[in-house]
Amino acid sequence: MRNNLENFLIDKNRNNEIFENSVAIKFKIYKEKINDRFDTIYYKREYTGFSQANYNVGGYFDNIDKCLYDASYQLQDMFSVDKKIKMANFSNIERNISNELDKMVESYLNNNKNIIKKDGKKKFDYLNEYDIRRIKSEIDKIYITQSNPTVKLKFDCSLYSLNKLKILEDKNIYMAYLDNSEKLVNEIFSELIVKYKEELGFEALTYDYKIKYLGEISRSNNPDYKQLNINRNIYQSLRDLYAKTITINIGYGENNLNFKFDLDNLKRSLSNGERSASGYGLVYNRVSDFIKNNDPNRDNYSSGFEFSHINFITYGKNEVYNKDDFKEKIKAVNKNRKIMER
Repeated sequence: MRNNLENFLIDKNRNNEIFENSVAIKFKIYKEKINDRFDTIYYKREYTGFSQANYNVGGYFDNIDKCLYDASYQLQDMFSVDKKIKMANFSNIERNISNELDKMVESYLNNNKNIIKKDGKKKFDYLNEYDIRRIKSEIDKIYITQSNPTVKLKFDCSLYSLNKLKILEDKNIYMAYLDNSEKLVNEIFSELIVKYKEELGFEALTYDYKIKYLGEISRSNNPDYKQLNINRNIYQSLRDLYAKTITINIGYGENNLNFKFDLDNLKRSLSNGERSASGYGLVYNRVSDFIKNNDPNRDNYSSGFEFSHINFITYGKNEVYNKDDFKEKIKAVNKNRKIMER
């Protein structure tokens, strides 16, 4: 009969006992006190005779909340069906801390962005062409994929990225969080806004740049961003469609071709701001041949079909995208803009 491991963990007077798992393998369990709240739980396999195994860490038991953290699968297999204790992972605590910091830092940035920009100006002024392109690519993707493109002023508050903070070295954050979560998060936040003031100022300046760029590409009559608007319109037509394949009609000159294409492939290429997409295999060979014979501007090294040459897309009997509808939409937007500018 299996002993009750839960009662063993809860009872501070019990230690060094043998338990069986679900297939009757025996393990010796040993508790070592860390402090009044936590015990480290060790286990080792019990063999017949003189053979001895080494102890391994099986988890950390919280005597106050009756919770076993980061339990090994060997210990998990020894619990009864109706557990008397909770089980959790320390990574959940890290996630909770990061989520609370996210909210506090986001509020801080929005309320103080004009003040802290000076701290990030030097770093922002050193941005090179690659950095600018990376920032623009991020906004391009937001513009293409979101129905209402929005830029958020945020800062990465994951604990592994906050390696400047001394408090994370000096304190056991798990115990500190369980003892007083509000106090710990406030202490981390107070040190964060001092140690990371340059990075926070940089984020505020980058946010302004992103907002300005998003405004530029949102103007439908700007020819510099025609390709982005093509990608956005096609993507938005497909955004809520969940299917394996769709049927695409492409046209070059007076000739056109229907073919089936992988929807995820198309969405991925559109969202990445690419001008074209391509497939592979026998099915796609006829698309490659069609483009080769009908596109005078074709790159000899590319077999992709350009999104600007998509006439319409269907799924089953339903048309989900039509180029002519897109053109009419652009005309209407530009007409309304001219009326508003009078």
